[in-house]
Amino acid sequence: MVKIYSKTGDTGETSALEGGRILKSDLMIEANGAVDEASSFIGWARETVEDDKARALLSSVQQDLYHIMAFLAGAEMSAGDIAKRVTTFESYIDVQSAKLPPLHRFILPQGGETTTRLHVARTMVRAAERAVVGYMREKLRYASKKNTKTEPPELLVIRYLNRLSDVLFVLARKFAQVEKKTK
Repeated sequence: MVKIYSKTGDTGETSALEGGRILKSDLMIEANGAVDEASSFIGWARETVEDDKARALLSSVQQDLYHIMAFLAGAEMSAGDIAKRVTTFESYIDVQSAKLPPLHRFILPQGGETTTRLHVARTMVRAAERAVVGYMREKLRYASKKNTKTEPPELLVIRYLNRLSDVLFVLARKFAQVEKKTK
């Protein structure tokens, strides 16, 4: 039987993907932790969603977030794939928003259970976005400037998280209508 604990992190360090040890307070670990937290809250929200397409979307988002976490740790990622997901999010937001009443004021993150879980997931994605931006800005400061015509994956990841929070906001509004708890 493999033990779950290794005791190697007991001094506040963890293994880096590229080898060596880094502090658990490193910006990369903070960004990865925030994305992991967001994924967990998305999974928690998904459990009360009673719409197969929305459930499938949330599951695919969780898969995306695992790829993003690997990228943050130093793995390669296809910029084209993440750009396509952003475009898919924008289409989804447009379609769902057209079915909802226009917004005339800020809405409170309250309502039925599904609605509030989606709002919590949205705020966790926003927190992850802030952590990733902090890490990316620090990382990009030291990265070599590459002459490329395509947008770097780092910026696409930030855009992905930004749109994901919008998707969760629209889903929360959608389920608020179904649950009839808030406007």
